[in-house]
Amino acid sequence: MDLIIVACHAIFRPGHTAPGLAELDSSLEGGFPGEAPLYRDHARAGVLRAAGNPESRLYFSGGQTKSKLPGRSEGQSYWEVARDHAWWGHPETASRAFVEGFARDSFENLRFPLAQFHHETGHLPAHITFIGWSFKAKRLHLHRQALN
Repeated sequence: MDLIIVACHAIFRPGHTAPGLAELDSSLEGGFPGEAPLYRDHARAGVLRAAGNPESRLYFSGGQTKSKLPGRSEGQSYWEVARDHAWWGHPETASRAFVEGFARDSFENLRFPLAQFHHETGHLPAHITFIGWSFKAKRLHLHRQALN
């Protein structure tokens, strides 16, 4: 079984996760102008990757990073974006999509879903796909080495 991780970077506000809203900067707490559609696209990429691999589990990873939205995690908000976009035509992925709601940085975006995957399945994944900003690839490679 494979692990797919979407590293979340901002929080979509409650009620702002539907098509037509999720791509608006005003729907986000955090992030920079123009990034909302990119975060929606990260969620979509995770869903599409999971849809193409029925032997995978998808984790939206990101903690409660914004004090203006207490109790709401980045991971939960991205999961809601996927749900409200009807899983982009792949509703079967919903049963294999999970929220990791504690990660605060890219190391934890890798470590926490990996631990959750192991706890839930009893084994490590055969393959890990990490979806996020490409400029973090080198950092992620170092994190992977640190985790062995």
